[in-house]
Amino acid sequence: MTQAWRMRTAVGAALLALIAAGFVAAVAAEPEPPGGVLSLQIENDLFAGQDRNYTSGLRIAYATPVGPSHPLESWVRALPLFEGRLSVTYSLGQMLFTPIEISATQPIPNDIPYAGYLYAGFGLESEIQREDGRRILVNVELQLGIVGPSALGEQTQHAAHHITGSPRPNGWANQLPDQPTLNVFYDRVWSGWYETRIGEAGSGYNVDLSPYVGVALGNVYTYAGGGATLRFGPNLPAGLGPRSLRPGPPGSDSYKPTPDTRWYLFLDLAGRAVARNIFLDGNSSTDSPSLDKNTYVGDFRAGVNVTFGRYRLGYAQVYRPKEFRGQIPERFGALSLSTPF
Repeated sequence: MTQAWRMRTAVGAALLALIAAGFVAAVAAEPEPPGGVLSLQIENDLFAGQDRNYTSGLRIAYATPVGPSHPLESWVRALPLFEGRLSVTYSLGQMLFTPIEISATQPIPNDIPYAGYLYAGFGLESEIQREDGRRILVNVELQLGIVGPSALGEQTQHAAHHITGSPRPNGWANQLPDQPTLNVFYDRVWSGWYETRIGEAGSGYNVDLSPYVGVALGNVYTYAGGGATLRFGPNLPAGLGPRSLRPGPPGSDSYKPTPDTRWYLFLDLAGRAVARNIFLDGNSSTDSPSLDKNTYVGDFRAGVNVTFGRYRLGYAQVYRPKEFRGQIPERFGALSLSTPF
């Protein structure tokens, strides 16, 4: 173990501790009565039998209502973007990227470089209830973090592969250098824009379609896009299902517990025009590997979400077409578990 490796580990651990301390302090200082939601999200290509490109994502989030006594309420209400019911989300996340051949110790030309991304997120969400019963969901999120050795991607993947008995990745010495990151995301969803029913009331199934648009601006991701989510099931719960890690489609960290079990199947198709993706374009301030990325990319998701009493569980299989020239399209699974806290 080299001195540089120890130093990077210490820097990353200190950064993680500071982010986690701020996350816990924000949750602990929340002045609202109990009503928040704690969520854990895991995205991993292990669920699809692969180990390449976007290989792992982890996000922990706490969402809570913004009521009249909340210190953010007055100035959030003054912004033109936010109306109706408000909530705030504090999150902590990490994403890992690796090339296909993880046994190689040298850089692999024309393949995605090793990279780790560690960030803290702060999001505001509003739900507007229209007179016709339809809902508009607006979400704005700020992410502050770091890409590079201090993001602890090497340590995380080595530990995970040791636990699962997977082959050791040998190329983390070639990962993207450290770079502080700042990114802003905006989503707008027309929830239940189209609704219909199959079968008789009380015994049939509901179908709804929710289109959305989104933009991102920052030194990690810059893009604009949109898509739609189709849901099918009996007695569909209000609102959207669990959200995805960026740049995936929008969702909601908040939800209402149900007195019974409610489930639905969903399909989601999204597309985006990408101006910047640090994991393909490389660092903006230093020399690093870069690839000939595709401008127009997208995601296709299929899965199931279940709300049973206090808990919400979701799983999706994701197909992501080529993001750069020569890439093999990737697949990964996305698991989410939420509970009031």
